[in-house]
Parts: sequence; structure tokens; C-alpha cells
Amino acid sequence: MKINFTNIGVVRNEITERHAMPVCGVKSEIHINPEYRKALFRIDQQTHLWILAYLHKGKRNVLTAKPRKSKAPGLAKITRGVFSMHSPDRPNPIALTKVKLLARKGLVLYVTGLDVIDGTPVLDIKSFK
Repeated sequence: MKINFTNIGVVRNEITERHAMPVCGVKSEIHINPEYRKALFRIDQQTHLWILAYLHKGKRNVLTAKPRKSKAPGLAKITRGVFSMHSPDRPNPIALTKVKLLARKGLVLYVTGLDVIDGTPVLDIKSFK
């Protein structure tokens, strides 16, 4: 089965290389495409959001890897399956990140904690409760 998605917007931040992204993410702007303006109605009543994004630079043929960044010493050297780690390289490179909504100005959402690089397509936004 083939599945197609259309992005609803794009991420803008200062991180252009995935290896430069801090584990905790960064402040970012999410620029929403104009045709989805009505979908933003009352979004500023939320404190946090789930962001689904397409990791456009992720490799789709990777099934195992060694984590680059690990909070526990020694774990970074252990090979693991990509489903058991936080990696952009995976069969379906989709990210799910909880962010704090700082503000909304028109078609731009200002968030913190987003761990995807500049130019990443956004697939969907969901409220966090």
C-alpha cells in the first residue's frame, strides 16, 4: 500500500545539520501554508502541541544503529533497532515531538522543544491534553 501526505507547513530554525540538533530541541517557527489558516482557529488556547513531521533527510534503509547521544554512559556504543531509539533514519522517517507553544502570529507558530532541522515539512499538528 502506498500512502501519500501533503505538508501543512515547514519548520524554520537555526539548525541546518541533524547532528547539530540538541536532544531537547530548540526554539522554532512553524510556518503554516495559507490554505490551512482555518485549522489554526483557537490553537493559541493550547499550551503544548504534538508536531508530526517528515524527516526529509532521514535514510529509509536503516534498521539498526548506534545512538549518537545518550544520557546513560556506555549506552551510545550499543547497536539497537531504530524502533527502540530516537533516530531520523528509519523505514518511515516521521517525527512526533511534544512542543510548548509560545505564541501564534498569523500563520506562524512559535514553539520550543522542537527537535527537527530547518526546512523540515510538517505533516500535522495535534493538541496535547
